[in-house]
Amino acid sequence: MKKIFLAILLASVMNFAPTIFNSEIFQNVSVAYAEISDNKSAAKDKVTEGILLVHKNNEEAIKKFNEAIKLDPNNAEAYLWRGHAYKDLKNYKKAIKDYTQVIKLNPKDTHAYQGRGLAYSKLKNYEKAILDYTKAIELKPNDSVLYNMRAIFYEESKNYEQAILDYTKAIELKQDDILLYYHRGDCYKALGENEKAEADFAKARGK
Repeated sequence: MKKIFLAILLASVMNFAPTIFNSEIFQNVSVAYAEISDNKSAAKDKVTEGILLVHKNNEEAIKKFNEAIKLDPNNAEAYLWRGHAYKDLKNYKKAIKDYTQVIKLNPKDTHAYQGRGLAYSKLKNYEKAILDYTKAIELKPNDSVLYNMRAIFYEESKNYEQAILDYTKAIELKQDDILLYYHRGDCYKALGENEKAEADFAKARGK
């Protein structure tokens, strides 16, 4: 909002005589723009410092991301990585809040949907986890990992038919991943389709 106001103000100033560019108004606008630019640059530096701490010292990483957000409230990367740090600390509700903010700022950020989906799954909210991974798949339809994870959530929900469909798609995209055959075999076994289960287990064993 501040940036928009400054842009409007600058545009209005430019309609006046050229001498006004030496005025106090123009100087104030220029200083304000410079301050915004400096804040964004400083925020990026804080995010970089925080990323180096994630998984090692998440509490300190969060402090860095807090500083970045204070400097630039629209820095999506700061929210994303703070979400990762909160998820590492098993503070899933705060992680979900941060991932949601990333999605508001950048609706095409697949990492945010993945992170939020994982956080929902840790809270046993598989329905929302599946929705987030479905959105991630829409954005990256050829990523086997996304189908694999959504299949896991379907399997946890005991929706074995849908899980099999996703494991099958994941296998099409990554045929050398033997774990996918094991997982799909487990789903077939849960449905009582023992021949298909054994066939998958055999493929997983390399037979």
